[in-house]
Amino acid sequence: MRGEPSKQERTSERLTLAMGPGRLHLAALEAVVSAPGSGLACGVVSRAGARPVLNVVSVGGGSGSCGGGLDVDCAPVGGVWWFLVGGEGVVPVDEVEAAPGVLVGLLARAAGRAVPQNAAGSVVSGSASGVGR
Repeated sequence: MRGEPSKQERTSERLTLAMGPGRLHLAALEAVVSAPGSGLACGVVSRAGARPVLNVVSVGGGSGSCGGGLDVDCAPVGGVWWFLVGGEGVVPVDEVEAAPGVLVGLLARAAGRAVPQNAAGSVVSGSASGVGR
């Protein structure tokens, strides 16, 4: 039977959380979400005893942010890395450019606002001002 992890093992675990593939995917999401005109703001936060997540808030429309925003995590699901909100996959990480539009819709629903749509009835991305240039 094995005892407590060594100091080196604990340090290795912390580094994996801070700099592993999940953190790199969150960094890519942070770059897309924080693009000018997205209507979103974000930052990496660490909750007690949990992996770091990207907290995303809405900042558009003169109404300020919608409370605590959404905590976005990422993890492999069925061999594919996904951005997760509340443990549910919302966008595969290789489609990161689509994430702001999805997050705008989720934040609007959480705040009880209508989800922005275009004339065709599709959800409008809050980041149409040059994401993926």
